[in-house]
Amino acid sequence: MIPFTRVIQKTLMESEGIAVADLNRLNQAMGYWAPEVKESWFWYGHGAILGYLDILNGYFRENKKVRDIYSNFVYSYYKGKKIEG
Repeated sequence: MIPFTRVIQKTLMESEGIAVADLNRLNQAMGYWAPEVKESWFWYGHGAILGYLDILNGYFRENKKVRDIYSNFVYSYYKGKKIEG
């Protein structure tokens, strides 16, 4: 199982108060969403909940620490190429 809430928590620790409400909403929703839709909705959101990619691109374009969290997460769980930021 992919630890989506762990990447959200790591992002919250490095966020410096930015996007806290959106990250907390996403984190809370992860506990309620059905397993079969959890991955898609984590990345792209659902309804009034922003997805992780929207939060990342909207708030953290210049934050290297958060970009590194994202890059390491994608590399670890999707075995793709490491994203250079």
